[in-house]
Amino acid sequence: MHLENKIGIAPSFMTTQMISTMEHWVGGTAELGNKSAVAFLLHTVDGGKTYTNENNGIVGEAITDIDFLSSKHGYATSINSNKICSVLEYHC
Repeated sequence: MHLENKIGIAPSFMTTQMISTMEHWVGGTAELGNKSAVAFLLHTVDGGKTYTNENNGIVGEAITDIDFLSSKHGYATSINSNKICSVLEYHC
C-alpha cells in the first residue's frame, strides 16, 4: 500500500488504470473535502515499487476517474469541496 502522507491522514484513492503490467495510474486526494489537500495522480512504471505524483500542483480537487489514451496522454474527472466537477487533461 502506498501512503503519500506526512500529516497522518489516510488518503482516498478513487480510481486506477493499468497501462501495462508495469505501468499504472492511481487517482484520488490526500483528504476529501479539504480545500488545500493535494490531488493524487500517482504514476508508476515499475509495477508499483515507486510512484510519482504527476498532479502538476493541483490542490483542493479529488480525482474521481481517469482514462489514459496512452502513457503520456489522459483525462480525469475531479470534484472539489464545493461539489463542482471538472474535466482535466494530462499531457506530457
